[in-house]
Amino acid sequence: MRFDAATVASVIEHMNADHSDACIVMVRAMSAHSDPTGVVMTNIDSHGMEFAVTHATGEQENDPDSVRIEFPKPLREASQIRGILVAMTRQARATLSNE
Repeated sequence: MRFDAATVASVIEHMNADHSDACIVMVRAMSAHSDPTGVVMTNIDSHGMEFAVTHATGEQENDPDSVRIEFPKPLREASQIRGILVAMTRQARATLSNE
């Protein structure tokens, strides 16, 4: 299932503007990118979300890597987005606090 373009744009804008810390935490805990210097949500669908992730190499940031993080189970409707993002952020923070 794909969400409508307005919903996707709204979620991406909100996450990048108001919850960039949550995006970083999810990428750190749920991908192979444990020390990103920048994380920007680029897409979301019923199966997961995508981020552009940058890392510092020397004094410069490299070209962004595309990182996809799957949801534990597919979402059936857009109203489930907020809940899954909150739950996954909490899970990611718990994972990182146990390291």
